[in-house]
Amino acid sequence: MVIKNMNIFISYSRKNLKEMEAIVSDVEALGHHVWFDRELSGGQNWWERILDNIRTTDLVIFILSKDSLNSTACQYEYKYAGSLKKPIIPLQINKLGLTHCRVVNNLIILSLHKNR
Repeated sequence: MVIKNMNIFISYSRKNLKEMEAIVSDVEALGHHVWFDRELSGGQNWWERILDNIRTTDLVIFILSKDSLNSTACQYEYKYAGSLKKPIIPLQINKLGLTHCRVVNNLIILSLHKNR
């Protein structure tokens, strides 16, 4: 099965910038185009640009962390992508308690975190 190069939107908390950059590097190395807010510039309506990119993306990667679960912007991006029936892959990057799992109902979580 051949997977075409995809347009992928990354939803993340700025507190997880280091982890997000590593994920972006890996995904881009596979030949996919990744969009996240680095492509925003001054003078733009940044929120409308984010929503436009969610509308046109093939896939959303939601970087799942305590910080993203507490981010209003991340939660809105997740819900908006879901309302558009976009495929969403949550990537767990740190340990979460069961109380943090409300956002991932009916989705498989890929964990990049080592439980200790």
